[in-house]
This record gives sequence, C-alpha cells and structure tokens, in this order.
Amino acid sequence: MIRSRWTRSVTLLIALFALFALPAAAQEDGKWITVTATITARATFSPDASLALIYETGIFQESIISSASDIAIRVYDLEAGEQIAELNSATDYANSVVFAADGSSFVSTYTNGQIVVWDTASLEPLRSGRLPFMSLEGLALLNDDTLIVRGVGYPTAFLLVDLETLTLAGGWSRPFDTYLEAMEFIRGGAMATGYLGYITGALSPDQTLFVMANQAGLISVYDLATQTWTDLFTIDPDNLLQPRFDVRDIQFTPDGDAIYYHALDEMTYRLDRETLQATPLIPGGAMFALSPDGTQIAYIRQAETDVYLASLSGGDPVLLGSMPLAARNPSLTSLAFSPDGSLLYVGGLPNPDSTESIIAVFATS
Repeated sequence: MIRSRWTRSVTLLIALFALFALPAAAQEDGKWITVTATITARATFSPDASLALIYETGIFQESIISSASDIAIRVYDLEAGEQIAELNSATDYANSVVFAADGSSFVSTYTNGQIVVWDTASLEPLRSGRLPFMSLEGLALLNDDTLIVRGVGYPTAFLLVDLETLTLAGGWSRPFDTYLEAMEFIRGGAMATGYLGYITGALSPDQTLFVMANQAGLISVYDLATQTWTDLFTIDPDNLLQPRFDVRDIQFTPDGDAIYYHALDEMTYRLDRETLQATPLIPGGAMFALSPDGTQIAYIRQAETDVYLASLSGGDPVLLGSMPLAARNPSLTSLAFSPDGSLLYVGGLPNPDSTESIIAVFATS
C-alpha cells in the first residue's frame, strides 16, 4: 500500500478537500464494492457503466512511489464487484482518465506529462508518449482522436493532443490584446490570476462548445467552430473575487445545455447553450450526474450522506439512499448512471471500516 505523509494541517485538510466526516447509518438501498485504494483516489466509469477505473492522484502521498502498484490504474467489473486488472504502464501518478464516447478506448494522463491510449476490451496499451509539460489533465475527447487537456499556469492553456501521434495539434487560452495587458493583469496578484486560471471544462455533445470554469468560480465559453472566446462575466478591478474553486464539474445534457454546481450559493445551474444565460435548478448538488436521457439529475450535497434523484424540469427530489460516510470534494467523488438509468454508481467514497475506498451502487427506481 502507498506510504502517506500527512504533513498538512488538519485545518487545511478540511478546508480544501473535506475528506472526513462523521459516520452515518449504512445505506440499505444499494450495495458497496470495496476497492483497493486510498481515500484520495479517483474513480472514472466507462460509458456503459460496466467498468470503474480507480487511480491514485498522489495528493497526500507527496509523489512517493514505492512500487508500480502505487501508481497503477485498477480496473473493477461493476457487475461482479471485483477487481479484474491492474494497469502498470505509468511512470508517475495519474491525474485523469477519459473514455471514448463508444467506450472502445480510453486515455490516461499523468503528472509528469505521460499519456497512454488503452484498448478497453483487452486492457492493453495501444500507444504511449510523453509531452514536455507537467500536470496535464485530460478533460474531453474531440472526435475520439484528439484529447483536450488543461495545462497549468496563467492564463491557463487548453491544448489539443493528437492521439495517433501523441503530439500537440492546437489549443486556446483566454485572449489578450497585448502581452503587456496580460502581464499587468497577472501582476494584480492571486485574486486577479483567479480569473485566468481555469480548473475544469466540458465539451458539448455536438463538439462545438467548450464550457470552462475559472478559479474565481466564473464561466467562460469557447466556440470551436469560430474559435471565439466569451466570458460570461465582467471583471471589476476594484472588487476582485478570491480564487475559491467554486465550480468543480460541468456536464452537458443531450440537447447541449451545461449543468454545473456553484459552491458560493450552493446551487446547481443550467446554462442555456443558445442564450448563454444561467438559471438555478436545485439547491445543493456538489457532486452530480445526469441521466442518459438528460431528464434527471442524481446528486449529493456537500458533506452529506443522502443521495437524491430529481427531475431537471422541476419537482421534489426523491431520496435514493444514504452512504456510510459523507461525500468528499467533487474533485474526488464521482457519480455515473447505467446506460438504462436504472442504477447509479458513486465512486471515490471513504470506506467506514478501513482507510481504503468504496463504490456505492443504488437503484433509481
């Protein structure tokens, strides 16, 4: 098992990651799948919800690698509820796993710039390479042959990686008229750079819009067809927002509207793709997933154990069940529906009986 060095203070742990909470009654409406991973591991589900890929992020391991198993991606068969493979082609901690839309392949990215393309059926690597950038995080696949990755720095660059050659094929970032304008903005300090540092993004189903959230919790949109960047906010230099990382996840409905949760007012919003206007949907929803037909949302409120199901068109939510421990930070806890919408999987949950993790499974009807 990975050796951990808990060098950060308890206050920082709670403030940044909310990893721990008081135990709650065990849920009776689903089942648990115990996974071999620490409580800082992430889970990515295949499009058909048959597989869960579990990988350590190294957040609290301080990049200490004692064996290949420490940084392996563990593959779990969700129906059988057991691990079926351990993928050991990595040279550093993984920071993202992205599936192709049809689930036939997936891409893993690593903190040292390594990228590996995998065949899902055989769980064998198809190609592997390394870009000269650190901490590239895969966000979406464009036409299943190009990976959109988020870089680090100010302003944040979103890069396109050709998955055949594993080389850069383009990208974009927040535009400035001059280099001087960008430098003056960056010299404004941490609060100013929060407007330039983007932490997540998602690609619309028709692959024409990329919606992004910055460190200040504000939304921007990039039109891939016209190569146009649009900020859905204005910047007041005399009243800059602090980098609070209020928006951690963005997902799209089948008709192309973006759904996201904002931690500042603890509200989930719907962004209309035509008007680019956001309207509130439901209170809460720090961690959520959209049903395959786009009519329902399953969600968990921050630091709570109950799992809810609600209609995107309105109405009272339905309680699906409760988890053994409260959900954690949205960057670590993930939800996914089965293709027919009958099951909901919640990954990246702390195991109440050990220091490892679980995947919870709930019936939605």
